[in-house]
Amino acid sequence: SNFSQILFGKKYSLIRDEIKKIKRVKTKEVNIFLSFGGGLFDSFIFKFLKVIKKIDPYLALKVNLLFVINNFDKNNIHKYLKNLNNFKVKYLINRHDLSKYLAVCDFSINAGGVTCHEMIYLGIPQITFMTAKNQEMNLKMIKKYGLGICMGDIKNFKEKFFFKHLLNFIFNKRFKNRLSSKCKKFIDGRGAERSAKK
Repeated sequence: SNFSQILFGKKYSLIRDEIKKIKRVKTKEVNIFLSFGGGLFDSFIFKFLKVIKKIDPYLALKVNLLFVINNFDKNNIHKYLKNLNNFKVKYLINRHDLSKYLAVCDFSINAGGVTCHEMIYLGIPQITFMTAKNQEMNLKMIKKYGLGICMGDIKNFKEKFFFKHLLNFIFNKRFKNRLSSKCKKFIDGRGAERSAKK
């Protein structure tokens, strides 16, 4: 008979093969992976960059921002961030394979779509924003199981809340390690196998 099933939940998370091959590497530097899906919301992105600029003078260490972005946004962001002392920005434009960056990233700031499942699978602590209504369930899951910090809807950006958590993610290794080990146990990467059997 012809019928469709909707399979959802951590058991059916689909993790791409290239993500499964990634082996995380510890580095001395703090590497932050940034990805907000298809569109960077202009008003949001400058609020976010404002926080980066505020934190920059207080850092006693070098932090790399690995920014998944398009060319148009790069020019605007580059102008805004040109006088940073401690944050170093690397723009990842039209990169289809982000494996080497994910392997070294300390934590991620990302949208609540497919990327958030991949971060959980890899054990990468994340600060997550909702950029579309269909991501709401993912954010609820992250919050419920303590797999990262949820910022809520990207359009309601809370600067002080983000500032506080970003500092904690940069400096608190114990907190990140705890998140990482929780995440690794949560998604096993066998979602495609289970879906095929249904």
